[in-house]
Amino acid sequence: MLSSSGLAQAARKFAGQQRDWRDFFAERLEPGLLEAIVQYVERDGTLTLHASSASWAARLRFALPALTDEAKAFRPAVKKFVVKIQPVAASTGART
Repeated sequence: MLSSSGLAQAARKFAGQQRDWRDFFAERLEPGLLEAIVQYVERDGTLTLHASSASWAARLRFALPALTDEAKAFRPAVKKFVVKIQPVAASTGART
């Protein structure tokens, strides 16, 4: 029953997007920077990349403009790119 629910479909879509974007950036970013991206969120024409720290977010913001045309060709629905910081506590589910 859960497998046909909207929640299960949304989870599969989210996991697929995570995989797709990780594969896309794996070919284009240095390994350290790739590992610093803890989550990709594609919603309403915006791809938000969550970085593990402020310093990695700054490096990602610097690298991203060179990749936006390729990323838009890869996923034409994405028109905007945003980089945010996701603290370690948030990515592990800890309460702050």
